[in-house]
Amino acid sequence: MNLKTKLAAGIIMLAGISAAQATTYDVTGIFTEGSTNGVNTQFTGTFDYSFDGTSWGVSNFTGRMNEAMRGTYTATGNDYVDGVPAAMGQPYPNNMLTLGQNLQQADTGTAGTAGMVTATIFKENTSNVFYNGGYIGDALTNNWYKYGASAFGVPAIVDQVANENAFFTLVFDHDGMGNILSAGLQTVTSNATLVNKMIYGDCTMGSLMSMGQTCMAGEPTGGSTMGGVAGSLNISAAAVSAVPVPAAAWLFGGALMSLFGANRRKSVLPA
Repeated sequence: MNLKTKLAAGIIMLAGISAAQATTYDVTGIFTEGSTNGVNTQFTGTFDYSFDGTSWGVSNFTGRMNEAMRGTYTATGNDYVDGVPAAMGQPYPNNMLTLGQNLQQADTGTAGTAGMVTATIFKENTSNVFYNGGYIGDALTNNWYKYGASAFGVPAIVDQVANENAFFTLVFDHDGMGNILSAGLQTVTSNATLVNKMIYGDCTMGSLMSMGQTCMAGEPTGGSTMGGVAGSLNISAAAVSAVPVPAAAWLFGGALMSLFGANRRKSVLPA
């Protein structure tokens, strides 16, 4: 095997060892609620975003979101647990949801072109949240029901969302190299086109009102029962320690240098 062949093989092997390094980001999305006495809905979490030269991708997307009907966001403490309050009319003991299942994502960009990423995570491992099934489509058509009946005295029909689900949708812009362009604080005043694509829906027991049929939601029209609308979105690179070079890369580097050394010794030996 001559030097050129060895070098080509080495490059191929090194490319196989190298993988796209994901960057971890912190994210906080806040929705202004119209009917909760000043208590807003807040999602705070983290996600990884990577670019391998061909495609982009969100992974490890998780976070916590409060049920504004029950209380403000808390960074620590117990999450919401399905159940019935100790006495009718009493607040549920916990008001937080953990989201991180069933990641759904799409990107309007392609390799080398700018675009917008939309990523959604759920409380349960399903995309069905609202009465007719699904999540974003129902939200944008103002279908704010867990059940299909009126919230005022009309008996509820069969519960089609027994999983008590909730979701949060994150959006951000990127350039042709996969760098996030909309990092930092974005508001409906400074970047309405992007922030208004941030949506949430909560049909869990703790958020429901009016005989347990009406869900809470936040979306561009403010047409949900509680009048929730997106307020701000803040994405920032998380503080992480330096990622060490994989051991396989060090081993391969040593082997490659050995190949070069052997080839050099051959070239100086007498014929």
